[in-house]
Amino acid sequence: MEEENIEPPKQVRIPKDPFTEQFQPLENDRLFSVVDATLKRPAQMAHELIHGTGWKAPLFLTLVLLFCLTVLGIIMGSFSGGAQFWAVPLKIVTGTVISALICMPSLYILLCLSGGGQSFPQVGRMLLLGLTLAGILFIGFVPVAWIFSQATESAVFMGVLYLLVWGIGLFFGLRLMKTALEFLNKRSLGTLNLWMFIFAMVLLQMSTTLRPIIGKSEPLKFNEKMFFMAHWSEALR
Repeated sequence: MEEENIEPPKQVRIPKDPFTEQFQPLENDRLFSVVDATLKRPAQMAHELIHGTGWKAPLFLTLVLLFCLTVLGIIMGSFSGGAQFWAVPLKIVTGTVISALICMPSLYILLCLSGGGQSFPQVGRMLLLGLTLAGILFIGFVPVAWIFSQATESAVFMGVLYLLVWGIGLFFGLRLMKTALEFLNKRSLGTLNLWMFIFAMVLLQMSTTLRPIIGKSEPLKFNEKMFFMAHWSEALR
């Protein structure tokens, strides 16, 4: 009886997680290298922000975020012109920074309850990384938004367009923050989904508090309380 040649089973090579492969020190901490790493090798940025001792990476991320928000605000202000050219960038930067500061304690608490081991400053740096990626994405959509702002006079349409831009940017930015924190803690952090929803709601409410952002310049109405859904309903009338 002839012996059958039985080939050994082929070993299936399981690809490694890209975040795991790239989690190593940042090769260059110059400004453009930091931007490039944020887009292409975010794990290196996470490593630098958690284990690095230098100040350049956090500083450059902050500068890039502020620059991106300012440029986005200028383009948004160009829809109406006039005082909105400086008022909208100021509102966008101020509103985003205040929203992040307001939501930071809840982010840290939810992370701790989920078993996270990062310190408060480290969590803040991960949020900074996510927001910076969102800001860079905002800049990527700026030419599209500018074209529409010059082609239409509908404040409602532009408002929906910019909400879409913000939604896309925040989705990828906050997803990066969540991925980095899950990698660092070696566990799923489903509670961060709740925090991301809360953060989005705070940003939307802040946009209503600092209104008008899209449209003609008007005095701020801090004494007039209004929920952002009510503001949208009023704008659609």
